Amino acid sequence: MQNGLKGEIPTTIGYLINLKQLNLAGNSFKGRIPDKFGGLIQLQILDMSRNSQSGALPLSFAGLTSLLKLDLSNNQLEGKIPYEFGNLKKLTLLDLSNNRFSGGRTKSFEEMSSLEELVLSNNPIGGDLMNVRLPNPIGLTVLDRSNTSLTGEIPESIAELKGLRFLGLNDNKLTGNVPPKLSFLPNVSATYLNGNNLTGEIKFSEWFYGKMGQRFRVWDNPNLCYSIGSIQTRHVPSGVKQCQQEAKMQQLKFR
Repeated sequence: MQNGLKGEIPTTIGYLINLKQLNLAGNSFKGRIPDKFGGLIQLQILDMSRNSQSGALPLSFAGLTSLLKLDLSNNQLEGKIPYEFGNLKKLTLLDLSNNRFSGGRTKSFEEMSSLEELVLSNNPIGGDLMNVRLPNPIGLTVLDRSNTSLTGEIPESIAELKGLRFLGLNDNKLTGNVPPKLSFLPNVSATYLNGNNLTGEIKFSEWFYGKMGQRFRVWDNPNLCYSIGSIQTRHVPSGVKQCQQEAKMQQLKFR
């Protein structure tokens, strides 16, 4: 809760062992997060977003096994996300966006069996998307890996995330085709794939394009195209050009 607090978080906070909710968001706290946080074993909600916390995440966080929601977004935290974070089996929301985390594939997420919202956007985490494994394919509703230096191709296995409502993979280094199986996600309302190096023809049904509208973002993929025979002009995604071979044939036809 924003109330003008500043300085470093006192280590004595770790003695509040009966604390269940802690909201320090929107203040001016700086420095490292104290290891003593590991003593808050009954804590269910921790929001430290929008501060100036720096350094690596304390390993003691792995002891917060009652946590349901953890929001550390908009800080200056860095380093690799510890594998021990996989102990947070009850965690439903994890927001680490807008920090400086790195380290590639993070296996700890694979152990978070209750995770519903995973927001990692705007971190130089890296890694190959084909190697990403998620533990809760039915319950996950938000997956935001936008601007996280992801490489590789989009795996068809993403279509197994049946509960997904938002998929953010934009502004990465992804290559290959856009899997048509993405249209099999029954609950998805926004899919952002813009700002990558995706190639080939996008092949989705008219129903999918109509349903998604401008929430299906694929612009800034220079080698991505559509076939004029497979999609109505009004449904062509913004910034996507007609497939080159088809365009050439049309030019010859009208000469």
